[in-house]
Amino acid sequence: MKDFSPEYVFLFIFEDTFWRTLSPSHAITRTIHQQKYINIRPVFLMDENQIQQLIQILNFKEFHQYLVQLEKDKLNSGKIFTFSEKKYLEFILQQQSLVTRDKISQISEKLKSMQLRSYGPYDFNKFVTLQNQVISSKFDGRRTREREQKLFVLGLWSKLLSSFKILKKAFRPELIMQNEMEKLLSIYSPEKGSQDLFSGSVSFPNFEKLFLLI
Repeated sequence: MKDFSPEYVFLFIFEDTFWRTLSPSHAITRTIHQQKYINIRPVFLMDENQIQQLIQILNFKEFHQYLVQLEKDKLNSGKIFTFSEKKYLEFILQQQSLVTRDKISQISEKLKSMQLRSYGPYDFNKFVTLQNQVISSKFDGRRTREREQKLFVLGLWSKLLSSFKILKKAFRPELIMQNEMEKLLSIYSPEKGSQDLFSGSVSFPNFEKLFLLI
């Protein structure tokens, strides 16, 4: 950017940027079938005892226990019992308050003395081959192409349906919380059948690891 001598440069970092750094195969779109995922990034691992020490410093156990209970309620009754919006906000703020400067300092000191092991990326050469095939066939030898134009009218119907759902929730606040709980489970709940509270989900490997990375 220095060639343009800008007065300001804005750097945007999105949540998915961190998840992609943690996962060897995670992609923002997640449109590929899981069996076709390929490992395109190196993975850094540390000893299990070391990671547990860091997790204990953060101490998000209450949050994970809440997720496990939500999952049990859904499996047993088919319903998710929700907080009121006020209590839910209080709960999230209470969990947020666990991330303190003192804890960050403790984690930083421990990380300095820890040894990380690097693995992969095992499928990088395969990824490059597949990428070159797409460039030479679908992209006519170019690395970019114009997005295909879609009919405006078709897109309009989905927008109308979306607006209707939002309007419906405005008259029934409990639907907002129900949707929030469903979203919370789909993103952060532990793997099905796992006894480990910190196993993460398919799309998001581990909630604590994200904090450690940041």
